[in-house]
Amino acid sequence: MSVEKQKTNKSLDTEKGTTKSFVTEEDIIELRKHDIEFSEYETIFLKELKEFLIDTWRPEYHDNLEDLEKKSIKEFNKIILDYPSWGGYYILEDTFTNNQNINLLSEKSKGLIGYFYGIHLR
Repeated sequence: MSVEKQKTNKSLDTEKGTTKSFVTEEDIIELRKHDIEFSEYETIFLKELKEFLIDTWRPEYHDNLEDLEKKSIKEFNKIILDYPSWGGYYILEDTFTNNQNINLLSEKSKGLIGYFYGIHLR
């Protein structure tokens, strides 16, 4: 999925603690253009992400991932230092840099990581 918009740069400039939704209606519309119905795919994305992170992160961080697939991307963002935040971005950057387990993620999930977090995986 190649999407022009990168949510990360815009999101990192937002004020912490706002109640603004991470996934906006604009995002939903843009993702539909790429054949992703986010409300239906979010659970699959979070399940794949959980499996990837359990395989990648140290065991002491696995408790935070319990039932992630039953939660939301907003809940995942809380796990990674209340993303959007610089700390959250660096966690993601470290997680995905030179990771041999990237094949645990589908192409759609890799595309969503690029779209929402600005980390483009191949």
